[in-house]
Parts: sequence; C-alpha cells; structure tokens
Amino acid sequence: MPPKRAPPKAKPPKIVDSSAEDGNSDVLDSEMVNQFQLELCWCIQNLQQALASGKLSSKQVQDHTKALNTLMNNAAPLVKRRQVMRLSFGDYRKKMAEDAKKFNKVKGNITLKAATPSTDSMFLKKSAKPETKSSNLTSDLSNLKLEVDNEKVETKSNDKTEFSFKPSNNSFQFNFNIEENK
Repeated sequence: MPPKRAPPKAKPPKIVDSSAEDGNSDVLDSEMVNQFQLELCWCIQNLQQALASGKLSSKQVQDHTKALNTLMNNAAPLVKRRQVMRLSFGDYRKKMAEDAKKFNKVKGNITLKAATPSTDSMFLKKSAKPETKSSNLTSDLSNLKLEVDNEKVETKSNDKTEFSFKPSNNSFQFNFNIEENK
C-alpha cells in the first residue's frame, strides 16, 4: 500500500504593516519604549533591594540573580524580559502604581525648614604653623635630630678627604665585530 499524501497546506495570512500608514506610530513607539524602560528599571531596582536585604534563602537568591542577569542583558529579547518581570513580580504595573501612591503620600508629609544656626557651635581653624608648647618641643627635637645627623655626616667626610677616584682599565666589550657599510 502506497503512503498517503499530506493535504496541501493553506497559505499563511499576510501581515499588513499599519505603521506605514500612521504618522503617530513613531510617537507611540517612543512612549512604549520609555514605559518599558521605566518598568525594567523598577524591576531591576526591586530585585537588587531584595538581594541586598539578605533575607532570602539560597534558592531565592539564585532565582533573583538569574532574573537580574536576564533583565540587565541588552541582548535578551523583549518578550523574555517581560516574562521574567511577570514571573518575578506578578502584576508589576499594579505594584509600580502602588509604589507611586506611597511615594506621593510620603512626599506630601515632608516639609522643608530653613536650618537655624546653633549658638553652641564653634569653628576652629587649623593653622599652618603649630603654636602649642608640645608642637614646639617636637619641632625642636626634629631640628636637633637634623643637626646631629649633619655633624655625623661632617665627621665622616672629614675622615675620608683624601679619597680620589681612579678609573680602572677594565672595559667591557662584546666578542663580535660590527662592520659599518658606508
């Protein structure tokens, strides 16, 4: 019995590029890219904070570092990054919105006041030359030490004043001749 033939495959539908028709597609694309970058930075920051806290088990640390490496890899496809973000944080967009609300609440409670100078504070300027008695003693000791060293050098130089340098006749030469072609 001969093998059965496979039925002919249907042609795949043609994909129509709608970006060629719209002029607003560039604006939408740049907004989408900016939004993705914001979400990516938020996820990376939260992963790094979790790793820095030190409260994770070894398995969680491995998962977080693997996810962090994937998110920070620019060669990773967009789909894979979004999948890792979704697996790590669930609905990360909702969590980002909650963080923004918390930040706005905290930001509203913060008030800035001008700093008032304290009357108890005192500024002490360090001088280039020491004026205290203890520092004068140390400078006097260092001067004495230098004078003692100079006297030792002078006594040594007085003992050997008859020294004269006599060059030796031992000259070093290689064992080959270089011929100069002119």
